[in-house]
Amino acid sequence: MLEVLNEHGIDLHNDCGGMGKCGKCRIVYEGAVPEPVASDRRLLNKKLIAEGCRLACFHQVRGDCSITVPQPAEPELLDDV
Repeated sequence: MLEVLNEHGIDLHNDCGGMGKCGKCRIVYEGAVPEPVASDRRLLNKKLIAEGCRLACFHQVRGDCSITVPQPAEPELLDDV
């Protein structure tokens, strides 16, 4: 999935080069959600998995599917104390 997204101009963060180690290439399946793989279970919490979140680097396109690419979290600004 990560490769297909990159081919279509959607660049997901993946510090580990798609090796399933960083957990940054998150996508959310809508409708039919594939079973989580070991990397999903290791890097995503139960709530994210239940919501259909998976790592793009470990899932393949096997037919028509609908996904959402979550926006990266905004950096938190800290006030000087």
